[in-house]
Amino acid sequence: MEFFRNNTNELGNRLIALVKPQTPVITGTLRNSWASTPVTENADSYSMDVYNSQEYSEYVEFGHRTVNGGWVEGTHMLEKSENQLEPIAPKTIEGNLDRLLRTVF
Repeated sequence: MEFFRNNTNELGNRLIALVKPQTPVITGTLRNSWASTPVTENADSYSMDVYNSQEYSEYVEFGHRTVNGGWVEGTHMLEKSENQLEPIAPKTIEGNLDRLLRTVF
């Protein structure tokens, strides 16, 4: 159903919009490498993946060891963005459903 596909796409785009400003910038490559897969329809759900194509993005997100045995904490930019999106998602879907129902009734 187009409604579910559009909502999935909108929430994925909102997640990218939230994560980009939280991504650390040295050259801008990491920040500009956020993308998403097309929405796919599964048996009883719709999904899409939001990802960063830079190989080192996981180290920035989760942290990493240093050569001398130290530890660099991760920034958790994607995790923080997902937490920001979580309370917004139901309101977004509800607003879209209201608009859809107004066109029917």
